[in-house]
Amino acid sequence: MMNMKKDDTKTTTAAVFMVAATTTTIAAVAAAAGWILAWHQKRRSSNNDQQSIQEHERQEQKNLLRDLPGLVPWYRSGFWLEFAALIWHGGLPPLIQARRRALPRDFTFTFHWTKCLVQRQDAPHVILTHPQDIAYIYSQQRKLALPLAVPGTIHLLHGSQNMQELSGTEHFFYRKLFSSLLSPRALTSFLPYIEQAMDQLWKSAEQETTAQQALTATTTTTSKLTSSIVLRESIRRAQFFLMAQILYGIDVQQEPELAARLQRNFELEDAAVMDFSPHSKTFQKGLQSSKETRQILWDRFLQTLQTVQKEHSSNNNNNNKAPNEQQRDQKDVGNAFYAIAEALVESGQDKDESVLNGIQDNLILLLEASHGTTMNVTTAIMYYLNHPDPDGVAAMQRLRHEFRDFPAHPTLSDFKEKLPFADAVINETLRLCPFVGMLLLFLDQGKRLELPRRQSLWSETTTITTTTNGKTTTANKGESSSLEEPDKNKKSTLTLTGPLHLVLASSHWYRDASLYDNPNQFRPERWLDGTMSELAKTAYCPFGGGVHICLGMHLAKLVMKVNLYCFCKDEHRRVIYDPQKVGVRLHVFPEWQVTDGLPCQVVGRNNNENNEKQQTK
Repeated sequence: MMNMKKDDTKTTTAAVFMVAATTTTIAAVAAAAGWILAWHQKRRSSNNDQQSIQEHERQEQKNLLRDLPGLVPWYRSGFWLEFAALIWHGGLPPLIQARRRALPRDFTFTFHWTKCLVQRQDAPHVILTHPQDIAYIYSQQRKLALPLAVPGTIHLLHGSQNMQELSGTEHFFYRKLFSSLLSPRALTSFLPYIEQAMDQLWKSAEQETTAQQALTATTTTTSKLTSSIVLRESIRRAQFFLMAQILYGIDVQQEPELAARLQRNFELEDAAVMDFSPHSKTFQKGLQSSKETRQILWDRFLQTLQTVQKEHSSNNNNNNKAPNEQQRDQKDVGNAFYAIAEALVESGQDKDESVLNGIQDNLILLLEASHGTTMNVTTAIMYYLNHPDPDGVAAMQRLRHEFRDFPAHPTLSDFKEKLPFADAVINETLRLCPFVGMLLLFLDQGKRLELPRRQSLWSETTTITTTTNGKTTTANKGESSSLEEPDKNKKSTLTLTGPLHLVLASSHWYRDASLYDNPNQFRPERWLDGTMSELAKTAYCPFGGGVHICLGMHLAKLVMKVNLYCFCKDEHRRVIYDPQKVGVRLHVFPEWQVTDGLPCQVVGRNNNENNEKQQTK
């Protein structure tokens, strides 16, 4: 009996424990289910809230765009009307100027643009034109991680990690890495190559002119300039082979076939950059050429990287430390590949595959960034300095006088510090003939940018006459008019919410009389006489701004100054052209350029007398 009672007790206890465990399990499952249900409802509610917020932001964006004027006077005018307005006014800068002057003066000069050929995704476009707004956005570019908005075809040509499309820490890393090619040590190393190339450019141009004159003399003498050369093409060739030398270490004398191949590929790719149709023959040829060039450059870079890695390893084995700054300064860089490879090894990421892929995507950008601006601006400099009007003659005389006092064997610091008027000539030419007149940035989903609503620039500068709805109003500097009174009902800030394309337009100010006296006149001294307002200086940004400011800006300016130095070495050297046939015209890319590439004759001490006799005949 006792054993039976014990067994019953055990069975009862086990049953109690089983019921308790089952109850606990059911309670736990119920609690978990309740928690999951609550979490799901909370998440759903959060998603609904987020969607509600996004919908609210989209509605705010619509309201903003509804309040902003368009590029043409009609509300929601559409792409084709805007395109027709662009054609009618002759380009975007004069169209923006016309719209600015037609609007009330308390406006912040921000326009709604229906569509642009260059866009990152299907998002609205807003054109910002106030210099202080643009400067503020540049200052916020790193914080908001604003990448450049480029066509999808650029992505195909350059790769997904090209610096144009990067932002944030990734962009900062590659920019710091590639900026090593602009260090004083690197630029000092490049200087002899630059001077040699620019000397050869002008000697070759004179020889080509002489050959054309001889050919013309045997055929016709009906035109004074039938023996012209196209100066921009001469500069293009010299510039390309110079950059191939100092960037990639390709010597045209030692590797003529490779240099010619790269030049042919670059010209095909350059044409493809402006062809926004990925299926066109022009783009496909450029894409194939780009792939071939990328592989050639990548193979050469890997060779340079291996050399630098061996040097670095040898230094570590011998001294147990990397070379110090003084030792590095004493070593010749040679070319940009070496400088980049050296910086990569020192960063310790020379074996990171993702980093190496990013470098490969950016190698070809070096040539593009250093080529177009220098070629077009140098051509325009020669146009203005050799123009027969008094401004051109006076500027050339002053420039030659500055170079008479220049050292016989100039250093990098000489070019940086002892040529104020040459700097002014370059700045003035960039003002009149900017290569890029606007920059497109992309404000991503969920990001917000707040700009103050500013009063118009007109009240801060000079006398301006504005016609609005047939009514003409004149306001002097410092005066107030009904058009200058800000609307009290408007918010104090203009809030922009992504996704949104920000079109930062600057060049329409460069020829505006409210900021620059006699804006169409070539007057380099305006940059030296202290009369330029701070607002005019803020508006002037031919190389862009912010974290995406042109990486090769200092190299480009150095090449242009060396070019001027080499041109002025021969005080008899001139560029002769017909000012009745050649001028500066509004274009697309570059925005302004000399017509027909500047057909001219380049004459110096050796052929000057013969050319004057021929001109007399």
